[in-house]
Amino acid sequence: MSVRKYFTDRSTKELKPTQKGISITLGTYNALREILDNNEVMITEWFHALDTTNQHIQAMMDAAETAKYAAIEVVVEVSSWKGSSFYAVEFTGGAVKVIFNDNHPYVAGLMGHEHAEILLHNSAVMISSYIRSTNLFEDSEREYEVLFDGISYEWGKYLENQ
Repeated sequence: MSVRKYFTDRSTKELKPTQKGISITLGTYNALREILDNNEVMITEWFHALDTTNQHIQAMMDAAETAKYAAIEVVVEVSSWKGSSFYAVEFTGGAVKVIFNDNHPYVAGLMGHEHAEILLHNSAVMISSYIRSTNLFEDSEREYEVLFDGISYEWGKYLENQ
């Protein structure tokens, strides 16, 4: 007996066997059948446990996918450091902390504004959304890293002159 995986040849439209599969003799088949019959309960329980495990894994993956798009707390902090970047980001538990560099001209200008707290918070929400969006891409999509790094750099440079 031969149990094989088949495919349809695109040029001839014929069904052809692949190398994937098994061939067994009548003696091997009878031995396999005896093992299956003698262990039917154990095999059925194993398949049920595997199915339950797969359902649990799928539920965890679904929850992780949903969490990617969930709203999270954004914390704003102002600090000082040298360099042209106007923000840094830290992930703390279920929150994103956006730290603004008050040595950056844009941030220094905001600090004197009457609505500085609101402007910084809105900027932090925008930045945290941007940072989270960079995490949505798989490792195989590295060309996006170059784009996101460029945007981050350009934001800092652009806002120095505003």
